[in-house]
Amino acid sequence: MADEETTQRRYERVVGAVTLIATLAAAGFAGGAYVQAKRQGDIAQEALIESDHPFLQLSAKSNPDIVRAGEAYISVSLKLTNVGSKVAMLDRAEFALADDSNLAPTVASVTRPGLINLAWF
Repeated sequence: MADEETTQRRYERVVGAVTLIATLAAAGFAGGAYVQAKRQGDIAQEALIESDHPFLQLSAKSNPDIVRAGEAYISVSLKLTNVGSKVAMLDRAEFALADDSNLAPTVASVTRPGLINLAWF
């Protein structure tokens, strides 16, 4: 009878150890799955926030040159497109057309000097 009890206890210990190892392995895999799911959720949330921002897209198209009074002028069409799901707007836009005779006063009137030097004729 003592041999049967010893065998039974040994069997219970082995089954308990195997169950403990299987439980720890399952917990480890679940933890890894949680980390990956959280990472993918964070990426999706960042993409949603980024796609929801309003912004303007500028495109320029060169047109055929315009000839006036025997001189050729470059013609360019600028197009601003609202891209995104929210409304975007320009705070301020400035531009000026100038030739050599009125270049200095025109440049002085522009309040955002970084926009100067877009084109020279």
